[in-house]
Amino acid sequence: MTKSQNVRENVVGRLVLTVVAVLTLLVLGVPAQAYTITNLNPEDGHMTGAISRNGVPIPNLVPTWIYGDPGQPDHRSVTDNYLGSQAYSGSSAGWGVVSQHIWATSPVGGTVGHTVSALAYETTRMVFTQAETGLPKGWLTYGTRNLVLDGFLSITKNPDSPDGYKGLSASFSVDVTRHWVEGGAYAPQTMFTGTVNLMGLFNGAPYVYTTGNISTLHISAIEETEDTYKVYFDEVSFTYPIYGWVGTEFDVRTRFISNLTTLGNGTGAEVKFGPDQPLPSEEVPEPATVGLLAIGGFFGLLRNRKLL
Repeated sequence: MTKSQNVRENVVGRLVLTVVAVLTLLVLGVPAQAYTITNLNPEDGHMTGAISRNGVPIPNLVPTWIYGDPGQPDHRSVTDNYLGSQAYSGSSAGWGVVSQHIWATSPVGGTVGHTVSALAYETTRMVFTQAETGLPKGWLTYGTRNLVLDGFLSITKNPDSPDGYKGLSASFSVDVTRHWVEGGAYAPQTMFTGTVNLMGLFNGAPYVYTTGNISTLHISAIEETEDTYKVYFDEVSFTYPIYGWVGTEFDVRTRFISNLTTLGNGTGAEVKFGPDQPLPSEEVPEPATVGLLAIGGFFGLLRNRKLL
C-alpha cells in the first residue's frame, strides 16, 4: 500500500466514523457541551482586497493599514479614484471580529465602472475539555456557536437610464470551517456556509437570491428608493453545531467574501457588514456629485442605514 493510499483510507475511515458518531449523537439526543476558547487570536486576521476598472485589475494598489490596539483587529483598505469614479475595499479581522465595507460609485456620464472585492477571515482556537464535558479523552462530542449578521447590500441605478439595474451586482458569502491544530491528512469541515446575491437582471429589474444556510426568509427588510435597491440583515442569528474530540484542540475559521460590480454613468453598489464600532472607511459619495469631491462565539455585525 502506498503512502497516498494509506492517507486516503485514513481520511475516508475518519469521515465514516465521524458521520456515524454524529448521527448517533443526534438520534440519542445528546445535549450540546460547553467548549473552552484557548486562544482568541492564534493567527493574525487575514485580509485582502482588489479593484478593477472596466474589468481590468488595477496592479500594485498600495493598501492602507490601521493597526488595532492589543486585543483589537487590524484594518486594511485599498481605494481608487479615476475620472470621477471611486471605489473602496476595506476589511477588519482578528480577535473574534470579521467586518467588511466595499463600495463603488460613478458620476452621471462617467465612463469607468468598477469591480470590487474583499476577503477576510479570523480564527478562534478552542477545545472540549474533560472537566467541562465529563467525557473521556478522545470521545466525540459537540457544542453550538452563533453567527449574527447585521448589515446590508445595495445597488444604485441611473434613474434616467433605460437599463435600470441591468449589469449591477452586490454579494457576500460567509463560511465557517473547523481545522485540526495538529494538521495531518484530515480535510477541514464546513460547519456553516451561505451567500446572498443582489443583481440587476437583463430587463433591468433587481433580483435577490441566496444559497446554503442563508435563505431569503432571513432578509429583514428590502428598501427601494427612486434609484437604490437595498437589502438588510438586522441582527439575524444563526446557530450551528461544532463537532470535536474531547482533549483535541481545533481552530474555527470564519471567512467573509464581498463582491460588487458597477457600470459607470451614475451607477453604484455597496456591501457593508461591520463590528460593534464603526469601520474606518470613507463615506460613500452621492453618484451625482462624486465628480465634485476631492477625494466568541458571537459575531455582532452593526448595520449602517446610510443610503447611496
